[in-house]
Parts: sequence; structure tokens; C-alpha cells
Amino acid sequence: MATEQNKHQRNRVNAGGDDGAPDELEQLSRSYAVFRREHQPRMRIPEGLREAALEAIGNGIPEKSIREACRISPEQLNRWREIQRLGSRGKGGRKGGKKAKARVFKVADAPEEKTAVNGHKELPSEAVHLRIGDWEISLRQLER
Repeated sequence: MATEQNKHQRNRVNAGGDDGAPDELEQLSRSYAVFRREHQPRMRIPEGLREAALEAIGNGIPEKSIREACRISPEQLNRWREIQRLGSRGKGGRKGGKKAKARVFKVADAPEEKTAVNGHKELPSEAVHLRIGDWEISLRQLER
């Protein structure tokens, strides 16, 4: 009687308990294969593929199966988990968890350069300052 119950449980798990797992693993493996085929080695794996691998592990697919199917190292998975953990804690430090958009800054032309009495242009005497967040970059022309 007990062996029949065990056999029934095994058949139920094989038939329907893991319905999406093999399909999900196969689809994830194909996605990684396509990415690797279309990109050069050592290219960064896109965020969507990284998240899909972590999500599959969260859905109960063994980590080892994912690593083998997608050719991912344990170090990569650990790094991705850390990135995901940091991102979910503060959403990367950005408002609303959105990615920062590129900003376009206005560029003001310098006033016309002064010409000396003899007709030669003088070198600009002031430095150009560029401020980005907490950073300031200064450029000045050296005299020759």
C-alpha cells in the first residue's frame, strides 16, 4: 500500500507538480544562447536575462540546473543577487526606482576672444567649469 502511494506521488510530481519548471528552464536557456550567439564574449548580460535567472531560482528551479543550462558561474549569480538586494533596498538611490535619464546641458559660447594691439589673439584667462552632481571639472588652456 505504501509503495503504491509513493509511486502515485512520484507520478503526480512528474506529471504536474513542476508544470512550468522544465519549460521555463528551456526558455531561459534559449534566451541566454541567443544572447551569446548575437554578442561577443565577455559582454555584460542584460538586466532582463539576469532577473529572469534569479526569478527562475526563486520559482523553485535548482540553481545548479540554471547555472548549467545558461552557462552562468556561481560568482555571477552571487553578484546579481547583491545587485538585486541593493536595488530593492533603495532602488539604486533614484527617485521612484526609475533609471536616471540622460540630461542635456546648455552650452554657452564664450564671448569673442580679445585681440591684442598687434592682432594676435590672447589666450583665455579663465577656466571652464563643468558641474555634475557633487563633481566639478575645471579646464583651462595652458600658455605656450
